[in-house]
Amino acid sequence: MTNAQIAEALEELAVLYQLDGADQYRVLAYTNSARTIKNEGRSVEEMARNGTITELPGVGKTLEEKILALVETGEIPAAAKLKEKIPVGLLEISRIPGLGPKTVRRLHDELDVTGPEDLRAAAEAQKVRELKGLGPKVEEKILAGLDKLEAEPEGPTRLRLDEILPTAQDLVEALRSEPSCDKAEIAGSVRRLTETCHDIDLIATSTDPK
Repeated sequence: MTNAQIAEALEELAVLYQLDGADQYRVLAYTNSARTIKNEGRSVEEMARNGTITELPGVGKTLEEKILALVETGEIPAAAKLKEKIPVGLLEISRIPGLGPKTVRRLHDELDVTGPEDLRAAAEAQKVRELKGLGPKVEEKILAGLDKLEAEPEGPTRLRLDEILPTAQDLVEALRSEPSCDKAEIAGSVRRLTETCHDIDLIATSTDPK
């Protein structure tokens, strides 16, 4: 797993915590750690596996455990638990410029927004402007952001989860059928059930990797 992928998972965890109303210092700690890992020249996966990851600034025992779980299983248990109660679509709309997790949480609590489609419907019905602190200009920015999100969500070539998941399942089953494969699991954005995915990440282990 690359440093960028680990950083992305931590950034997502920070957003999930913020959507859940966690303490801002906790959110900031994960955001800063993600930045540190993204800029680290060494392999953070290797550092997690050999027990040296706490050498990185801001990485303590708790974060070490989360990163080790991520590189070994493809997901952070804390993130998985949060996703059981937070609609995944809220992560998508939190990427819209100027629409941070706090505002997204308000939209969910006050307008029952659970994803991009709900948000577009609310903005087009001019319901967003009725919320305190928001207004017509915010609605315009939201609609423009949704257009951009749909045209190029996080990257030039992304597929919906329901389109990419069957292929990921076929690939992991093909790996598992190999005699030399001890274990194979889906990882990355597909494992995290992100609404749209750029690629498929798999984790496989073998006692005979030749």
